[in-house]
Amino acid sequence: MSGRDNSMDMTTFIICVSIGTFSFTSVYWIKSFERKFRRDKTRRVDYFITKNKVNVDKFYSGVESDLIYDEETESIWYFTLRDDRLRYKQIPYEDIYRVEYRLDGVIVDAVERSGPSRLEMVGGEAPASKLEMQSFIHLKDKVRAVKQIKLKVFLDDMEATSFDVLFDYWYIPKEVKRLKKNDALEWLQVFKNIIQIEERKQA
Repeated sequence: MSGRDNSMDMTTFIICVSIGTFSFTSVYWIKSFERKFRRDKTRRVDYFITKNKVNVDKFYSGVESDLIYDEETESIWYFTLRDDRLRYKQIPYEDIYRVEYRLDGVIVDAVERSGPSRLEMVGGEAPASKLEMQSFIHLKDKVRAVKQIKLKVFLDDMEATSFDVLFDYWYIPKEVKRLKKNDALEWLQVFKNIIQIEERKQA
């Protein structure tokens, strides 16, 4: 019996090692691809900035998209790389309607302009968040942990356009209180300042 048990233990060990090796290798190649994609995207954004002489007061290079805060033209620049083509949008302050700070799809904080949106003023419905898969995690000591941090930005236009900016994600949940630097919160404050500027103009 002991020989059979040892054989089963060895088989189980080999299976576990194989699964672990496969998982590690998969994550390694995914991360390598992401780093290459991010470098390529940011290199193209840098070229765009130089070519178009874009003023940069704050810059964020993300996994999927880049952001530029441009006080000179009172706008936010949003960049993505899709189908090997850099796509961008220059967003004036006045077009920013609502911004949500999300942890695993859960809205933890948000800022919104007062008053109706342009869409509401012509009888439409206010920009609304689509339902997301929410996997907000509570550990045993009730400390919140997260696998994904992002901002969702809603524009004040007739299509209720919105876009996501992914700031961080992890395969293993990370405790929020242990995050050393949270770029998403810094950018949420940027958007809050922008909305305050626009509301002072209208006062």
